[in-house]
Amino acid sequence: MSNRTTESKAVSRSAIITGILLIVTSAIHALDINDTVIAVKTGDIAQSHAASAISVWIFSGIAMLLIGIWLLFLAKDLRSLQRRAWWQALFIALGLAGFSLGSWLQFPKAFHLLYFLLLALLLLVPLLMNSKKFFRKNLL
Repeated sequence: MSNRTTESKAVSRSAIITGILLIVTSAIHALDINDTVIAVKTGDIAQSHAASAISVWIFSGIAMLLIGIWLLFLAKDLRSLQRRAWWQALFIALGLAGFSLGSWLQFPKAFHLLYFLLLALLLLVPLLMNSKKFFRKNLL
């Protein structure tokens, strides 16, 4: 087995792990919608914003699910060093990192937001460490 194959497996595995964690997170997120409904009923969220708050909650859960599924689909192409898959995974990782850091800077007591930075780094580090392999492949 060549070193190149091993390294592409690392990127693929990181995408699979990140994808599964996002899917699990979306399931947990879906189960937690009750907190938003209670906040509307108790007045913590104004009745005029109820539809928006609940819709955003549902959309964010679906988005996490879809991104997780997308990473599972990308894993095969990442394993075979497809440059297009590398770019897609990079944008997902940077998006997760940007969301996490931006939200945490805005709400520094919400440490759970750093979880998405962990997911981003789980994907980003192997992508960057093996980036030359994705771009060298087409030159060989």
